[in-house]
Amino acid sequence: MISCLLLLGSCIGWSDSDSWAWLSSYKWDGFTLWIPSNWNILDTSSGVLPTPSSWVIALSVSSPTVNNWFSNNLLILTEETDIWTSSEEFSKVTHTSSKEDYYFYNLKSEKAISFDDEGSSSLYIFEAKYNRNTPNLQFLQTGRICGNKTYLMTIAVWTAWDTGKYENILKTFECK
Repeated sequence: MISCLLLLGSCIGWSDSDSWAWLSSYKWDGFTLWIPSNWNILDTSSGVLPTPSSWVIALSVSSPTVNNWFSNNLLILTEETDIWTSSEEFSKVTHTSSKEDYYFYNLKSEKAISFDDEGSSSLYIFEAKYNRNTPNLQFLQTGRICGNKTYLMTIAVWTAWDTGKYENILKTFECK
């Protein structure tokens, strides 16, 4: 499951000029999220994205700027569930189980995140590496439960970048 997130992060592109003057609202069946207007929505049928084993890709976007085969990106996976728990607990369990998917892993911070619709969860910011050949990347990961659907959101960026504006993107997630 989580390995596909790193695969996406290792195959696309990056830039230190990932600036955007405005965000655009993206509406999906079940959620709304504001994404950088200059980022590209990746089509799941393009063959670029990995195929998750049990999840469905709800949204995948990446910066148009590529450097060393990597671009900053956002991936949202979803699946239906009948398990009733909190978004915080879902995020914790998902994050804990994914640590072994990485060649290198270092937790930088764990904190609460509040979404625009007043929902909340836990946000994990960590540095990780998929294998010996991939660069160290910085990941922001959180989860959200909306009714009978779970959403796992991961943003991958270069390690030297300030994660603040990416946290703000995740905060715009709203259940619909």
